[in-house]
Amino acid sequence: MMNNKTFLYCAVLLFLSAIAFNLLYSTNASAQRMLPDARAVTQCYNSKLKASGKYVNCLLRAERNANRNMVDVSDDDIAHCHENFEQRFMRAEANAAEQGAECPSHGGLVPYQQTVVDASSTINSNNDVKTISIMILPEDLEYVMSKSLNLNIAIKVNGAFNVIWRSVSTQNLTQLMEFQWSPVFQVFGAEDLGEMETTEVDIETNVVNIALGQDVVLGKNEILEKPVAGNNPDSIGFVNNSEELIYAALAQQLTLVGSSQAITSIYFEDIPLNSGQSNTMTPTQEVLLWFESNTSTGEIIRRQPAALSTIEDLTNASSLTLNFSNMQWSTPEEN
Repeated sequence: MMNNKTFLYCAVLLFLSAIAFNLLYSTNASAQRMLPDARAVTQCYNSKLKASGKYVNCLLRAERNANRNMVDVSDDDIAHCHENFEQRFMRAEANAAEQGAECPSHGGLVPYQQTVVDASSTINSNNDVKTISIMILPEDLEYVMSKSLNLNIAIKVNGAFNVIWRSVSTQNLTQLMEFQWSPVFQVFGAEDLGEMETTEVDIETNVVNIALGQDVVLGKNEILEKPVAGNNPDSIGFVNNSEELIYAALAQQLTLVGSSQAITSIYFEDIPLNSGQSNTMTPTQEVLLWFESNTSTGEIIRRQPAALSTIEDLTNASSLTLNFSNMQWSTPEEN
């Protein structure tokens, strides 16, 4: 069994695997032009990019299911995700070979692991770090745990809280809980949620590191390209130049101090983009905190919770301390 701290750390690195793939793709661009069928090679690399995104999605889904069942992620679940990734990876190379082209193998995840680790400096950015410390009184903690309530956090994007950024399961609650975040973002295209009442954001495309003030384009090959400078320094743009409908989604780094750090979804645009359309995603420093049962990380928020909730704005502050006592939220100054 792999504990959640180790697993989430792996999930962060796996998100960064998309960066490594992009780096490899860029490095080999000139070499591709000399191969027998450059188009086949490009298709192969595109397939590998998609495989990487699906790999990360599989691991995060395994974590969500484990949290929901109050267990650790199993080695079998991780092996299943890895096996599916390797099958997609090898199938991409086999398809290229059938067309007389060579899509050089990088041996799965291992040989470019150092590239991924090097890129983790972005994940560990200390720029504009925000911290919320939550003090839960013993009797309140006892009550929350008896009712199997999770501690949830969401951050406002485009004027709404619409995805659970992190849901801390009941068994992981302590008297002191601390969340930290900084402006480290990932952007991706998401799957159609359908008509399900409770749905979690699923990755459909490759995942790309992006910063505020940048735009990203989904190309005709359904691969997100390298971000470019945009027109709004406070927003992230998403342009759909593919022939398919796509839902823009945004993820951001969040750390549960003393436990884990991961980049998880913070926003899902539920209106799909047609070919040629674009939208803008503007994250803020306003967060929603609440206790609720049967919640999970990455879940779409269908209704904003009213009970056991508070909204806090850290736009002009780097840290905030909150008390949760008598089933109410307050700042120490208010007590």
